[in-house]
Amino acid sequence: MFRHIPGKRLSTGTGDMVEAVKFAETYIRNEGRILEKMPTFKQFAEGFFTPDDPQGVRMRDKMRNKQSGEMDYQNKQRFLDRYLIPEFGDYLLDSITPVIIEDYILEMVSFKDHRTPLSDDTKNKALVCMRKVFHEAERKRIVRDNPAEKVGMINARSKERKPFSPTVFVNVVFAIFYKQFQQTAFSAGR
Repeated sequence: MFRHIPGKRLSTGTGDMVEAVKFAETYIRNEGRILEKMPTFKQFAEGFFTPDDPQGVRMRDKMRNKQSGEMDYQNKQRFLDRYLIPEFGDYLLDSITPVIIEDYILEMVSFKDHRTPLSDDTKNKALVCMRKVFHEAERKRIVRDNPAEKVGMINARSKERKPFSPTVFVNVVFAIFYKQFQQTAFSAGR
C-alpha cells in the first residue's frame, strides 16, 4: 500500500487499506520500531478459555491451584464470543486503550436486541474477562501493560425492591403459619 508515494522508505507489507493504517498507527505508537505483527484482539482471544491450549490459561490456573469450575470458563468464553470479540476483534491488541474499554463497558447492551442495557454486575464480569485476556497478553510480552486494569469496576446497584402488597404479605404470612400448623399437627398425631 502507498507504493506510489515518492520518498516512501517503509512498506506496510499489505495491499489492504485497513491493515496498512493499522500498521502505520502501530509504527507511530512504537516510535518507529518495527515489531513483529501485532495480533488483533480476535486472533489472541478466540478460544481463550477453552481447554484446547495445553499452555493456555486453564492449564496454568490448574497448576497454580486456581482452577475455576467448568461453568466459569464457559461463561467467560461466552462473554468473549458474545460481547468482547465482536466489539474489539479487529483492534490490534496494543491499540486498545483504557478509555476505549471503559466507554464500551459502560454502554454495554444485550447482544440479542442491541438495546437493553446490561446489569452492572454483567458489565463487571465482562471487564474481569477482558482483564484476564490482557493479563495473558502482558505476560507473553505482546503488550506493555494491561489497559483493562486501569478501568475501574462499576459499583453494582441492586434493583430497587418494592415492598409486598398487603395481599401478598397476608399470603406469605398465612403460608408460613399454615406450614407450621401442619408440622405441629403431624408431630402431635404420632
